[in-house]
Amino acid sequence: MELRYSALAAPDLHGRSEAEVFVHVEADLVVRDGAEIYSEGAFPVVELAAALREWQTSPARGDFEFTSLSLEDRWQVRIVAAGDRWRVVDDVTGAARRPSPARGDR
Repeated sequence: MELRYSALAAPDLHGRSEAEVFVHVEADLVVRDGAEIYSEGAFPVVELAAALREWQTSPARGDFEFTSLSLEDRWQVRIVAAGDRWRVVDDVTGAARRPSPARGDR
């Protein structure tokens, strides 16, 4: 799985608290796993990066679901266990991409 961002901006950032940075630093985001799975402009990429980092370092890592301070609902893209690998799933379109490298490798 590959995450790409562009057009990093923070036009509404007025403070420096962690919560403000998480919510107000945004970028255009593209998620790919072989093919493009998801794209969205003005996505809270700092908050996503922090959540992914926390998930990756968790010793009892389960599926990844991102609940953001700035999104109305849980993010539609999940990373779910598929045997000994990970699968990227888009809950809105129902798309599921091929399993990615072994669970212990990433």
